[in-house]
Amino acid sequence: MEDRRLGFHGTDFTGHVLFVGWSDFSRLVADEVYYSKKKIAIITDRKDDVDLIYSKYSKEQVFVLFNEFSNFQALEKVNANKAATLFISFDDDSEALLYVINFKKLYPNPEIVVNLHKLQLKETFKAAGVTYVITKNEIASKLVASYIFEPNVADMNLDLLSTSRTEEDFDVHEYKILPETTFANRESEEVFHELKSNYNTVMLGLSKMKGNQRVLIKNPPAGTPVEPGDYVIVMSNGHAKDALRKVFQTVEGKF
Repeated sequence: MEDRRLGFHGTDFTGHVLFVGWSDFSRLVADEVYYSKKKIAIITDRKDDVDLIYSKYSKEQVFVLFNEFSNFQALEKVNANKAATLFISFDDDSEALLYVINFKKLYPNPEIVVNLHKLQLKETFKAAGVTYVITKNEIASKLVASYIFEPNVADMNLDLLSTSRTEEDFDVHEYKILPETTFANRESEEVFHELKSNYNTVMLGLSKMKGNQRVLIKNPPAGTPVEPGDYVIVMSNGHAKDALRKVFQTVEGKF
């Protein structure tokens, strides 16, 4: 029972978000992922974290493994090869970089998101294969500046950054355009009007592949094709989510 509690029996989660490192900041990030109904696997090197995490989250949606970060063999227990995204949050940036390099050798498929302390290391992490590099100071400075001269915009941005937890909450999310969905192979203004009329949802942008990288088109101009494989970025409230999942025939996010 103790081995199972500490995660030594492993999990069969797939398409999940893998958290490596647990802190107050990780918990805030996990809250947002959890309320978006995504499955989460967490690796922590502190045994006391296990019970604290399970007291906050459902075991059906969250799995915790107590393990030393240097033990990469244990990543099989969290099904790392079938994870959609790896999120790393260490106190030391150099430790995080070493972890990225070793993880990428073993598991090249999951996207990697890293929370950095030093902004000047951003390009180094990207060169190591990190998909998205985030610094808390960079985000906080933009919000603070916005509060100084346009506080209503700052309030709205902060609200939209959070995952909706009630039917009245608004947030921004994305859906992949599948070949069989009703929005495939149509023009962006048609999709915009249908989403607004039928689901009280506003289309904000479109992510399309250009060569080997994705390009975000904000407020797509008339005539922009919406094609299979694109991602539509929308703003809606919690009430519309069930209907949107049905019409897009998928859940929100890049999974």
